[in-house]
Amino acid sequence: MATERPVQIAICERHGLKYNAATEAGCVRCRRESGEGVEGATPAARRRSAPVQLLVAALLVGTTGALFCAAQRPILAGYPLLRQAAARGQEEAPAPDPKAPVDGDALTGNAGATQQQLEQMKRMQQLLQQVQRQQTSAVQSAQGADEQPR
Repeated sequence: MATERPVQIAICERHGLKYNAATEAGCVRCRRESGEGVEGATPAARRRSAPVQLLVAALLVGTTGALFCAAQRPILAGYPLLRQAAARGQEEAPAPDPKAPVDGDALTGNAGATQQQLEQMKRMQQLLQQVQRQQTSAVQSAQGADEQPR
């Protein structure tokens, strides 16, 4: 047989909450305010964890920066212009010569494109511009219809 625990129901005068006066010193809020029965959640324990959290955050930031630096070096080694710019301490690579001949479309990276491919790309750009003009006119006509009184 289990031993019966004494039960004496009382109502807290400050908070109006019920508690067992035979086993507890006050309601839940009173015990929490006094720090009784709450293990490891005292304000002092929370204050001590702040430096630990800052240390962990600093370690994470430092590790991430080190990984990015380590990943950057092989990438720079693959591009001579970037490597030269980094060696000189410049932030940007030298600008390309505007008088240098460009074979193909330099913006899309098709340096070795044939004439047929270039013409096809120009037609595609023209079609895209036409679709954009149609969309703009459709939006404007829809706005005009909304502004007319009914």
